Amino acid sequence: MSANMLSERPNGWSGVIKRIFQSLLQIILLALILAALIFIPAGSDHLDWGMAWILLGVYIRAVCL
Repeated sequence: MSANMLSERPNGWSGVIKRIFQSLLQIILLALILAALIFIPAGSDHLDWGMAWILLGVYIRAVCL
């Protein structure tokens, strides 16, 4: 390998890492928005809804796959 190839590699990896973090941030924000859409209209006394938590878990699990 030449010195030019070694110097270019970190720049390419930093772009990939940046996109990974952007994707993770997008997933987290979408999960928070989904949770807000489920729980805020229902009121604070409905945080024990098992099916809503299952829905959020399935969403996060599906996105992670």
